[in-house]
Amino acid sequence: MGKNILGKNIIAAIYMVIGLALLMGTAGAVNKTNADWYLHLDIKAIEQGSLKDLIDHKTEDNDIDKVLVMAFGEHLKEELEKITVYGAHTGFNDFTLMMQGDFSDKARKDFQQKMADGKNHATEKVSGNILHSWVFDGYHSDDGELDIDVDDDDKPLQLYAAQLGRKAIVVSRDKNEVKAWMKGQYGLNELNHEGVFEVVVNLQNALAHGGFNFGKEKIDLGFDSSVMQKVSQFSFSVAQTEKTTDIEVGLVTKDKQIAIQLKNIVNGLIALQAIAGDMDEDIQAFTKNLSIEAQGVNVILKSSIETSEIKKLTE
Repeated sequence: MGKNILGKNIIAAIYMVIGLALLMGTAGAVNKTNADWYLHLDIKAIEQGSLKDLIDHKTEDNDIDKVLVMAFGEHLKEELEKITVYGAHTGFNDFTLMMQGDFSDKARKDFQQKMADGKNHATEKVSGNILHSWVFDGYHSDDGELDIDVDDDDKPLQLYAAQLGRKAIVVSRDKNEVKAWMKGQYGLNELNHEGVFEVVVNLQNALAHGGFNFGKEKIDLGFDSSVMQKVSQFSFSVAQTEKTTDIEVGLVTKDKQIAIQLKNIVNGLIALQAIAGDMDEDIQAFTKNLSIEAQGVNVILKSSIETSEIKKLTE
């Protein structure tokens, strides 16, 4: 178990989602049904719950707001409620981003203008709607505080986007995936869940030396790679109630015996950290009410953290 599982891992995932305007790599073809990784974030729910203070406390100064305004406009940034991203095992080399909210006319016009201002902007009609395409080859702010370079053999990114009514905007490296959303082949209800945060990774395709690579960022899952090679899927979700923040981590293994072994390894790692006095406040809060169960081929870690404990972590 890596340090700051409650703070750093959530925040890292949030950074990955919001930073999708910077994605780098070569486009391929991945759709919602065969994606190797999936991430969903309910921004509105987080803003209204106890996690907001924790994230604000853990987050250092960053350029996320600037990136969103640069890519989609000020009004859309302010009205954004949910973000979902999914893609291929190559990390950010292939992705689809869905932004949800009750977007005003100003936000939608901002978005349209941002598309129109894009390099080599073009449009086409799909099912009575407008499909935008443009080339992103980097961005450098006038004040010099925000520089975005395309790190793909200096090749610019070809991007596609469309508004889906007033409630959603889809952006993708894959033109056919945007068209699928425009034609109603997917529904927004398939993306929305009860939790405020959820990430799922199919490790057999995505695992690389015990971690998962998103562009230049590597997310260390905290386990020896020989063990993790026996795990086919990793999931992490967070839900909020008025009194608690509930965290669940799931690991899908190859068989029941491996699930039992992995459960024992996790228990051992936690015990070693406790004995060594190497647990920071985040880990202590996570492990205080932690249960670890092997259920068939699955290993399930559940923890419920009281709102009062969350507040202590922000002091």
